[in-house]
Amino acid sequence: MIEYKVTIMPENISVNVEENTNLIAAAKKAGISIESPCGGHGTCGKCAVKLISGEVEAYDDSHLPQNLKGLGYVL
Repeated sequence: MIEYKVTIMPENISVNVEENTNLIAAAKKAGISIESPCGGHGTCGKCAVKLISGEVEAYDDSHLPQNLKGLGYVL
């Protein structure tokens, strides 16, 4: 089992999560709620988070405004 450390900012709360854990679940484990009316499927665009470092397998970003894509946001 591979684990990764995810740090939620600006709260600076870190949690260890298993490989393939989505960021909404990681945030929830840290006690942070991310709005996701579509259930975290990336279709409403409200679960956008800014990736500061590292890599994620992001959803199709067609629901993400162009200005946010250029700033490092992912769904």
